[in-house]
Amino acid sequence: MIIITLLLFIYGIRVFLAQKYQLFGKRAVSRGDARNASLIFVLPFVATILGLAFSAIGAALLVNLFNALSYVFLAIAGTLVGYTAFFAPDSTLEHGKLVLSDTVTTATAASYMNIPEEEVLYLIDTGILQARKVNDEYRIHKEVLIGYFQTKQELAARNT
Repeated sequence: MIIITLLLFIYGIRVFLAQKYQLFGKRAVSRGDARNASLIFVLPFVATILGLAFSAIGAALLVNLFNALSYVFLAIAGTLVGYTAFFAPDSTLEHGKLVLSDTVTTATAASYMNIPEEEVLYLIDTGILQARKVNDEYRIHKEVLIGYFQTKQELAARNT
């Protein structure tokens, strides 16, 4: 079990540092929600290590408590991975185009336009691309994104 919790711990650290959780080509979760996901992945390992530490000093009650917590945290992490794999909205390539829902995140918009996410944020900040802020993340309506991208491509075609 320690190997599984260690792998989850490493993945949790990766999610925390990247501020992005994405699995199996599903829509990415970023910023605050990614930090929450990283915590869910880190907790089983922490509980396992604490259980091992208390077993070294012979505190049986605490060992049992942290072992139980480790299994609970593993179940929660498994639920998160299962939800992401089967129920999270897709963000996959289909015939060379990104499948878009009605509103998209800046990460999905960047992937659609093949530009860095920072450039999408710049376009939003300067008012070139319309978006609305939901919690700590921008959402861009699909038609706005497609319209901007097509206009950009038409202008590029005229200039060449």
